Amino acid sequence: MTRSATPNKPKKRILRSNFENEEHEQTVTESLCVSLEQTPALYDETIIAPAHFSDSAMRDGMYTTPSGVTEPVGALSMEKGELVEFIIVDMPPFPANHTDISAINLDRASLEAFELDTVNCTIIEGALSN
Repeated sequence: MTRSATPNKPKKRILRSNFENEEHEQTVTESLCVSLEQTPALYDETIIAPAHFSDSAMRDGMYTTPSGVTEPVGALSMEKGELVEFIIVDMPPFPANHTDISAINLDRASLEAFELDTVNCTIIEGALSN
């Protein structure tokens, strides 16, 4: 796990928008969109685990990238409403271990599971949330 090199920078997390509370999916997804607007300002060593598709995993099986990657991200050019729709419409089914993922994201469980590669839908410290 990579941690921010700047100790004064708050450690933040975001999570799959429907893991926190399915009933508040729209509001949480809107918050995710605001967070995405802040992506370019992240430290280069911050690890981002973006929305992923079945063929996009790295060789280690993780869906992560350093924030210093400068390739264009189409989602960052979408209007907020369009992005919310895009995220919610294409939300994949819950993984079998979604309750474990939620517990880690909400600080109710150890990040050890993430480090052991049992949970790869979380976004770790230094992530995108406001």
